[in-house]
Amino acid sequence: MVNGTAMITVANGLALAERTRALPWSEEREQAARAAYLARQPAGGAYPRLAELLAGAPAPEDPDGAFDRALRRLLDSFG
Repeated sequence: MVNGTAMITVANGLALAERTRALPWSEEREQAARAAYLARQPAGGAYPRLAELLAGAPAPEDPDGAFDRALRRLLDSFG
């Protein structure tokens, strides 16, 4: 399970890096476009639950912190 968690994390990181290399623009521009799109969707009123969820969402966690948290939870599950 620990190996699987590490392998999935690495595979996701590699896939993200490959996708970023394939973009015709910068990663920052891609993230800005995605953020603008996601901000418009709940603002129209069609998705009230999504709007409520996003209003109370915490700041994104850094990837290292997310990996540490996932690994800690996995190891803690063994008692």
